[in-house]
Amino acid sequence: MLSERLQIKVCGLRDPINIGEVAALKPNYIGFNFWPRSKRYVGDDFSADYHAAVSADIKRVGVFVNADLDAVAAIAQHCKLDGIQLHGDEEPEYFKELRLRAPAKFLIKVLRIEDALPQAIFKQYTPLADMFLFDKASVGFGGSGKRFDWRLLRDYHEKTPALVAGGLDETGLEFLKDLHRVGRAIAGIDVNSRVELEPGLKSTVRIKKVMERL
Repeated sequence: MLSERLQIKVCGLRDPINIGEVAALKPNYIGFNFWPRSKRYVGDDFSADYHAAVSADIKRVGVFVNADLDAVAAIAQHCKLDGIQLHGDEEPEYFKELRLRAPAKFLIKVLRIEDALPQAIFKQYTPLADMFLFDKASVGFGGSGKRFDWRLLRDYHEKTPALVAGGLDETGLEFLKDLHRVGRAIAGIDVNSRVELEPGLKSTVRIKKVMERL
């Protein structure tokens, strides 16, 4: 069931002190990037100790790109992740196998949006993913920091909750809130580069501004 307000996921944290500062703001989700090619990669020694300040009511999400299944399941267990976000070209069989290896974790399928919503992909992944994340299509698998045409979301009629990413800050959120109010399964937003001081280090002031508008 969707909450009355849009939820917020703050993604791309890696500094223990900053993680604690952001966690104190009580976002719904906090994301950690485990893709080695990312500017926000948490590093090889990242563990649950790094986010000890994150209370149990905040969901911890690990971001992976075409990673080895055994490695993903092991990291999810070791780092006490609640969810796994798959940002690559993972096929339906990958989701099915990961569900077996990490049965307690919720799965997020990232969809890169160009000029239309990928209706065919919805049919493939709706039975497999607990949540979708819509981001603007870009070269490679990293986020572009830009918005796609949100008007496309008027065509989203699936029941699977979806987060919206890509150049998110406190501006323009009324459109997403209106879609949420009329029954579209737009669950919330994913903020990253627009609330940063530098890659991996978030501004609590900027995050507060966004949360105030939700």
